[in-house]
Amino acid sequence: MTSPTPFASGELTDRQVILILQEMTEELTAGAAVDTMPLDQEEALLLLDALRGTRPEAQPDAPPAVPEGAAACAAARRLLAVLADEPACADLATELLADPPDDSRLGGELAVPGVVVLAGTVAWLQTKVDIRFKRGGGKTEFEFRLGKEAADGSTLRELAAVIARLLGWPRQ
Repeated sequence: MTSPTPFASGELTDRQVILILQEMTEELTAGAAVDTMPLDQEEALLLLDALRGTRPEAQPDAPPAVPEGAAACAAARRLLAVLADEPACADLATELLADPPDDSRLGGELAVPGVVVLAGTVAWLQTKVDIRFKRGGGKTEFEFRLGKEAADGSTLRELAAVIARLLGWPRQ
């Protein structure tokens, strides 16, 4: 592994941060089986709510789960900093931080920043925890499996807290 490039959030534009996250997410999820990734934004939100131990219908007045506008860009910078420090992502992050993608490298419209943050968060989560999606009867259930490196049962709670901070969600 190469030594990570120090991530200075002020050195990148919001657009560059989103493009880096978009490319990292595509690379991290390339070839993933359908039962290990959410099918859409709603399923990704259900996954994160399940990890946090919350249900969206139980909090009808809660703020939107997907950050928007300036909050999405701030969340994107926080997530990119986490990915740059993550051993499973550091090489890719170093490469992309040294040479940020431009619009032509991804060959399409720039995705909505909040959706990129959501997808990147799920991709990062998959580097920490094995997640299986069980779909049937119009419902989706999740199975979380901790790897051998997990020290104790607090790992999922810690990941849930990190995700809440990344996305700017209120503490539970």
